[in-house]
Amino acid sequence: MRGLLAGVGICLAGVILAGCDLEDIFIPDTELEKVVAKGNPGSCAKLKGETAEKQQTRQERCLAQIAEAKGDATICEKIADPIRLDNCYYAIAGKNGDVSLCQQIGNTSTQQSCLAQAAVLKSDVSICDRIVDNLSLKEECISKVAQAKTDSNGCAGISTAYTKDNCYTQLAIKKNDPADCENISNQRTKNSCYTQVAKATGGDLLCEKITDESTKANCLMEVAFARNDELVCIKITLKRQADECLRSVAITKKDIGLCQTIENVDLKNECLALVSRDTKNTTYCSLIEPSQRMYYSCFYDGAVAAKNASLCSGIAASGTRDKCYHNVAYTAQDKIVCAQIKDKTEKSNCEKYATATMMQE
Repeated sequence: MRGLLAGVGICLAGVILAGCDLEDIFIPDTELEKVVAKGNPGSCAKLKGETAEKQQTRQERCLAQIAEAKGDATICEKIADPIRLDNCYYAIAGKNGDVSLCQQIGNTSTQQSCLAQAAVLKSDVSICDRIVDNLSLKEECISKVAQAKTDSNGCAGISTAYTKDNCYTQLAIKKNDPADCENISNQRTKNSCYTQVAKATGGDLLCEKITDESTKANCLMEVAFARNDELVCIKITLKRQADECLRSVAITKKDIGLCQTIENVDLKNECLALVSRDTKNTTYCSLIEPSQRMYYSCFYDGAVAAKNASLCSGIAASGTRDKCYHNVAYTAQDKIVCAQIKDKTEKSNCEKYATATMMQE
């Protein structure tokens, strides 16, 4: 099983290695696995196959898995197939960052992927310089080494703006240091960097560096949610976002008073209804105008959450009130509640489902 997972890891690593045979990997081979488990590469030669090609494949897979398990590249040398040989070297070098072993890989793409992985493992950016004819991989390598070393200066060596900005962003998040955000050239990426660091540190003042009001509002909302602090919401100049911020904080804190500070009627009513439900207290529902759609939903959800049929009585619409009784009966597993339902069909269904639930229990 370990060899199976290792093979999958090699094939599905950042680069799909040339000629990686997924069919060989995903078809279980119990006999091969037993040989690998014993760790004797000489035993691989005893594995047979239906054809000469299949026999070679089994034997070389066996050698590769034992080589990786032992971290012994000399075992790889027994592999004749050049693609399997490359993959064998890659698997071992990927674990120990062996640059010389990477350079023994014949396939250029696989070799350069190996070098990039070795550079990160060794935290050595000079290894990235050995990657040629693939600027994207080389600069991604430089970025990952900079992140591994927590070295902002490493990002400066990247020429592609997107990769450089991403390098600074990842470092800023890792270090929780907005200074790295300052080095980002793209304004949208810079704003995103400020937002992520502000959220992580709970620093709403960092959001003030953002000039776009909508983006700044989103930054302040993220900080408010992270701190669970309505005072940050008040700093948002856009009323809709400020109200959404207050609603979310109020619901989390189950603060009915905070719901009442929301100006937008729909958001306020939603806040009141959800806090009523979460606190199982429908007295707050009276704060919603009866003409508003959330009014009866507030009683309904509160009654079901509290498993309290008496709370359904506040619902004027008979159909909704009956459904409220039905849901309370089902949730509370109390068939007696069904007797309060006026509609005969609803009452019958209530008695049937409430009884079925009780029997299942």
